[in-house]
Amino acid sequence: MIIEASQPRGNYFTDQGRSVLEQVTIAGEIDNLLSRVSIVQEYVNHSDDNIEAVYTFPLPMKAILTSLEVAVGERKLLGVVSEKYEARNQYEDGITAGDRVIMLEELTSGMYSMNVGNLQAGEKVTITLNYAELLRWHDGCLRFSLPTTIAPRYGDPGAAGLEDHQVPEISLLAENRFSLRLKLRGQLKNAEVVSPSHQIFMQKDADGAVISLGRRQAFMDRDFICLIKQADIPERMAMIGYDFNGYVAMASFFLKRPEEVSRQPRNLSLLIDCSGSMGGDSITLARRGLIEALSLLEPQDRFNLIAFGSSTQSLHRKLKPANLENLALAKRFARGLEADMGGTEIGLAVNQALADAQTRDIILLTDGEVWQGDALIEKAEKSGRRFFTIGIGSSANESFVRLLAEKTGGACEMVSPNEEIKEAIITQTQRIFSPACRNLAIAWPGRPATVEAPLNSQSFFGNTLFFFAEYQEKPTGTVSLTADYGHDQKLQTQIDLAEASLDSESGPGTLARIYRSSTLAFKDDAAALEDALKYQLITKKTNYLIIDERCQEEKADTLPLFSRVENMLAAGWGGNGTVMSECVESYYTPCFIRRKLVEESNIRYSIPLSIGASNATPADFIECCNRRRSKPWLGFKMETYAELLACRLPEPVLELIKSIAKQYAPLAAEKIVVLSFLSVLAQTQVGSKFDRKIRHIISSGQQSLFLYIQLSTRMTEAFAKISRDDWGMASAGQTEHNL
Repeated sequence: MIIEASQPRGNYFTDQGRSVLEQVTIAGEIDNLLSRVSIVQEYVNHSDDNIEAVYTFPLPMKAILTSLEVAVGERKLLGVVSEKYEARNQYEDGITAGDRVIMLEELTSGMYSMNVGNLQAGEKVTITLNYAELLRWHDGCLRFSLPTTIAPRYGDPGAAGLEDHQVPEISLLAENRFSLRLKLRGQLKNAEVVSPSHQIFMQKDADGAVISLGRRQAFMDRDFICLIKQADIPERMAMIGYDFNGYVAMASFFLKRPEEVSRQPRNLSLLIDCSGSMGGDSITLARRGLIEALSLLEPQDRFNLIAFGSSTQSLHRKLKPANLENLALAKRFARGLEADMGGTEIGLAVNQALADAQTRDIILLTDGEVWQGDALIEKAEKSGRRFFTIGIGSSANESFVRLLAEKTGGACEMVSPNEEIKEAIITQTQRIFSPACRNLAIAWPGRPATVEAPLNSQSFFGNTLFFFAEYQEKPTGTVSLTADYGHDQKLQTQIDLAEASLDSESGPGTLARIYRSSTLAFKDDAAALEDALKYQLITKKTNYLIIDERCQEEKADTLPLFSRVENMLAAGWGGNGTVMSECVESYYTPCFIRRKLVEESNIRYSIPLSIGASNATPADFIECCNRRRSKPWLGFKMETYAELLACRLPEPVLELIKSIAKQYAPLAAEKIVVLSFLSVLAQTQVGSKFDRKIRHIISSGQQSLFLYIQLSTRMTEAFAKISRDDWGMASAGQTEHNL
């Protein structure tokens, strides 16, 4: 345990409420498929007290930490990886001795805790984390993702192995910022680059292309995502790196889709997360994805839908044929789903899906925000069913959804609010309904000491595979890959190691450490710990530690007060604002401020007006309202979205109303939004057909709209051209209007 200060542990803010984490600077480069990233965290103690700063933060799930450095003034110190409990004891001893001590721990996959002990009044330390990661081509695109915050998770973090001081604290008042500079080298320097998460700026020079943020800094309230697209992608690549007494060779091959792939009928369960954390952007994406998945089913397939939160709601008791009647029912079920089912009890839905012996594959749409996922992953792995997961949201828990997929032989796709979920659904269904690449065989030249092949879950068409081999001498010759595509189609490809790039680092270099890290899971605890210490790899059994011994007169003479660095609330989490279709300026304002300023700003949003034809016209809607008013037993009210739908309001019209409300009055109650729409409708020519009593109800409530002028104005603009037979929207297929 970390030594307690004399006061109870809690959040201690430095002078004027400023966070100890002053700023974060990110710099990286991507050379072909290898990314190297440096994250610089600057900690400053603005208070008059000695403090211990603790910051729990995310990194990419596949990141391999290569070094930890600390700068104190002109001095630089390098971190050393030690066995976890030994490092903790040394940390405590350093705290007691009054020295400056820094410790980095891996808590769960992709989550780390930084402890900066005995940071005295006015002191500043700069900590640099370096990590490496292999990226994968998928259908002509590389996805570089860097998480910046940890969204609230459901369950008990203690059961996941976190101690109280390590549990990430979320605050609406936190304003953590980062800057970024990312360089593309090699074959990527001429690629097309887009970011669905941030405004970016790209500038090319002789050495490559440099990507930076559109503004100097951005808030750390969402994943930074960069999509690197290239029409003519390299189908093979090789790299050689130094090891202690030899070399590690890596060969990557892109599994190009065959010309003909047979579609195989499948028995499929579709699970959709309707817990509270999915509110807003995430549930909208999930509904779209679910409906798209249903559209891709064929009559020979069998399926079921299960919505879940604290409980489950199943469309059927068992799998049903994907005929027109069942698909229509399923789509109606999907359109009515909201994020209103409580906590994220994924286990309930998984157990229900597994209880149907016919189910072979499971599609799971979720933000994955749970603490206790290991037991569920283990159970799913033993079930023999494949999970195809789609992680949804601006800061989804990639570790859970990706491990669940990979451990069961499935695959994972991540979708942020401004990415197209349709592409992810198509990709996953292609994997489900098409046979995987079979009989993979790799042939290395000479006699490698060991050979590591990729997991079977990675052998889907359109994926990149990585193979590793160890050599005593620098290898030469050709690496060959063969595989069975089916339908008498064979994959035969090779690469000459003479074309391989050589890692310039001395051994063990980055490539060797990536390779060794990938082998730890297949070794017993003792052997894994030995390799982790030898190759200086941080794991759940090892920590990074730096002890900066002070001279006697500079030692801290009191135990430090605890100061927690809080994470920002993930943008759009639980319906807290929206990040979908925002203009780039709004990315740099946190949700809680954006909510207050949105009515005063000049920001304009892109709102889809392409609704298309509907059987329910405005006249039909008004007539239905009048009928319900004339029959009191129908319970006529007009305060909720559900009541609008009950009067035959087309769902696309309702989605437009919701979009306007989110962007112009996000704090307005649902009944205010409904009243605003009805008020606008009542003032039109077609609205004159409202029953007199209904018009009186609307008129009586209009005074409450005084504080929502922009909401009413925007609603009026949206429905200005409404007529008896149409909603005044653009016809299907027309381009969307920017308002």
